[in-house]
Amino acid sequence: MKFSNLLPVKRSAKGREKQRQECPEEVRETILEIIEVACLNIRVAGWGNHADYCAMEADHIHNLPSLLQKFRIEELRWYLDLQRNNYLHLLQEHCPEYKGQSYDALWKKLEEALQKLERHS
Repeated sequence: MKFSNLLPVKRSAKGREKQRQECPEEVRETILEIIEVACLNIRVAGWGNHADYCAMEADHIHNLPSLLQKFRIEELRWYLDLQRNNYLHLLQEHCPEYKGQSYDALWKKLEEALQKLERHS
């Protein structure tokens, strides 16, 4: 089953280079934890022959490395508002036995960090 066609298309990054900034340490550490949890989830699901779930996990995190490399507040907001919600929707629709709860505390940390960044920008 192909899930990537259900996600919104990311807008072009043309003309955004000036708005990039260094990824804040708190955001960087949290995103790395999300990637680590996803890799562990993929490994466990893969050994259990749950390919659909593995694909959803990979789709959920595949843009996070570029967010670390080319950090922008808007891209963090895009991840939290769109990618996360699409991931949860697909999970509920196609793999309801997986709840996505392993990310709740990490998403909360990212939301708090984003609020701080938006207040100071």
